[in-house]
Amino acid sequence: MKNKREYGLVIGVLILLFSGMFQLEMAGTPGSEIEKIKSRVSEYFTALHNGEVEIARELIHPQSRKSKRAGQLGDSSIIAFNILRVDIEEGGNSAIVEISREALGPAVVGRITVKEKYRWKLVSGEWFFDPNDTPMSDSLIFRDYYHKKNADRATAKKNGETPIPLEVEFDKKLFDFGIAIKGTSLKVKFPFDNLAKEKIKVEKIFFPEWFIKDVTKDRNLKPGESGEILLNVDTSKFLGDVRQDIFVQFEPIKELIKLTIEGEVYREEDIPDSRKKLVRKELVK
Repeated sequence: MKNKREYGLVIGVLILLFSGMFQLEMAGTPGSEIEKIKSRVSEYFTALHNGEVEIARELIHPQSRKSKRAGQLGDSSIIAFNILRVDIEEGGNSAIVEISREALGPAVVGRITVKEKYRWKLVSGEWFFDPNDTPMSDSLIFRDYYHKKNADRATAKKNGETPIPLEVEFDKKLFDFGIAIKGTSLKVKFPFDNLAKEKIKVEKIFFPEWFIKDVTKDRNLKPGESGEILLNVDTSKFLGDVRQDIFVQFEPIKELIKLTIEGEVYREEDIPDSRKKLVRKELVK
């Protein structure tokens, strides 16, 4: 009987030991660390939402708290937020956090939803937001590439050299929809030709997702083929002049083309009689 009790005690101790080891191991797993990051991120954005700037500032990386970017915390117009993704970077001392946040835009626009990426860093076992080390979003990366490529073309032209040829040619890069009644959903088309000697793909289109939707159908084109970028534009958030640039990424030719949408949005009762014939009536079906 005594041996059985001792045996049971030993088994119990071993279970506790293994249980403790398992818990310690779990505490150090990436999943556990991601939950810690999410908790800190939630704490930070909740403080901003509540106007508790000093609490939010304490969650900023100590070396960046006096920076200009950190000083803009009081200007936040965050209404709500959602953590979309957390990726711990190589080395485990930093992480990229992608969030979707609802914010107040201009009075005419109202609420908008935007996606953003932030870098958080591990300091003495705690995670801190570093506003001075912002990860590049895809759109910023390609916009930088776009400007660099165009600068190289301009330099080559100035020096009398052969510039890097454009391998995609658009019929027009500006789409003026004229006048639209507020609330109308418009179809926007940008026809183009593939001038490259290889098959190309419309890889991505960069635009504000809260009022533009990509409905492009044929995204792969053989040499010499024609295609078109198709977008639906929701005018319900606007009143007055509208001008928006978008960027179209083509692969594998590494080309990025800037296109522009512009026009005027009126309430139906406010359209001058002299301009009613210019009203865009093409609705998205």
